Amino acid sequence: MARLFRTAAEAERIHAEGHLNSLAGVASTADNLKAAIEGETYEFTEMYPPMLERAVAAGHRARTMFGFALKAEAVHAKLYQAALDAVAQGKDLAEARFYLCPFCGNIEFGVPPRNAPSAAHRRRSSSKSRRSWAVSRAGLAALPLHRAASILSINACNRN
Repeated sequence: MARLFRTAAEAERIHAEGHLNSLAGVASTADNLKAAIEGETYEFTEMYPPMLERAVAAGHRARTMFGFALKAEAVHAKLYQAALDAVAQGKDLAEARFYLCPFCGNIEFGVPPRNAPSAAHRRRSSSKSRRSWAVSRAGLAALPLHRAASILSINACNRN
């Protein structure tokens, strides 16, 4: 079942990229980064805060993921800003390694932390249940976790 959902999600990503390309939504690197910063900033400043607030008030289990997403989107905006700064200087990013937490969606440059940066994530850590940080030498390109685990280096990212 899980493979079906993962495959369907990848198909949806392919559709989204096709739609974006057909709408001329792919622009220069600088313009794409500016749009990405705007989108990520909207998510952590306007979209996720009320969602998180409502989930917390209702005691809904979605509060955990909304909290993780809110924090991760802020990090994503900072990473895109670093990339935009590099582009403005005619350079590429100095760090070629990216680490993605498959539980909370956090991305780090360089060597990943032992746990995701969210305090709630660290509190939920358990040695019985482990997820991995996938390293992507290709940057933010889609990289199936099982392939990342077998091809590239992995560090533990715990979750309960």
